[in-house]
Amino acid sequence: MTAMHDQAPGPAGNASVSTHAGRKFVQVDFVADVVCPWCYIGKRHLELAAALVVDEIDVGFTWRAFELDPGVPQEGYDRRDYLAAKFGSDPARLKAMAATIEHAGAQVGLNLRLDRIRRRPNTADAHRIIHWAKPGRGGEKGQWMASELLFAAYWQAGADLGDRVLLAAIAGEAGIEPEFALARMEQGTDLDVIRAEHDQASAMGVQGVPAFIFNRKAIITGAHPPETLARALRQTAEQRHHPA
Repeated sequence: MTAMHDQAPGPAGNASVSTHAGRKFVQVDFVADVVCPWCYIGKRHLELAAALVVDEIDVGFTWRAFELDPGVPQEGYDRRDYLAAKFGSDPARLKAMAATIEHAGAQVGLNLRLDRIRRRPNTADAHRIIHWAKPGRGGEKGQWMASELLFAAYWQAGADLGDRVLLAAIAGEAGIEPEFALARMEQGTDLDVIRAEHDQASAMGVQGVPAFIFNRKAIITGAHPPETLARALRQTAEQRHHPA
C-alpha cells in the first residue's frame, strides 16, 4: 500500500450519484482489474467509505480499466500453472495466500471461493463489458453493476471470464443485449479504449491495483480500510472547497 500523493488535474469524469446544492462532492476513479481479489475487496471498502461520509459528501464512482497481465492469451491459462509460475509451487504458501484473501473478503461480507477458480483469463473482454454497460444503465452506475457481476462470477462462482458466451450472459444481466456484446467482442471493438485507460492510469502513476484517484489529483493504492478511504474523501472535499 502507498500513501496518497498528488497528480496533475485531468478532465473530470461523470458522477455516479446526483449532487445537491451546497454539498461537497468527490469523484473517485477506481482503477482495477476483475481478476484482482484485492480490487474486489477494495471496491467494497470504497462503498463502505462512501457510506461513512454520506451525511457530508456526495461521492461519484467511475471504473477505470487496468490489465494486470495483458500478455495472458485469449484462451487464458490454467490458474494453478499461472500461480506456480508467479509465486512458486509450494502448496503451503499458496494455501496461506488464499486463506488471507478469503479472510479479508469475509470481513466485508464477501464469500470468496478461490478453490472454484480453474482459469486465469485475459481480462480485456471483461473490461469491455464494463465499458459498454455505461450508456445503458445510468452512466457509471451501470459500470459499477457490471463490475460487481464480473467480480462475483469469478471470485465466488469460479467462472471462466475468458468464455465469451458466458461474458455475453453477464452482459445481459448488466442491461446489455448479449448478442450485441458477443458480436462486439468478436470484432475487437473498443479494445483501444481499454488499452488507453490502462495507459492513462500508468501515466498518472498507477503501478498496481486497486488504486483510487480522488478528483483526478490524489492517488491511494492498495485495499486500504474504509476508514482510511473515508479520511481521504474528507481531505479531498476540503481541498476542493478551500483550495490552497
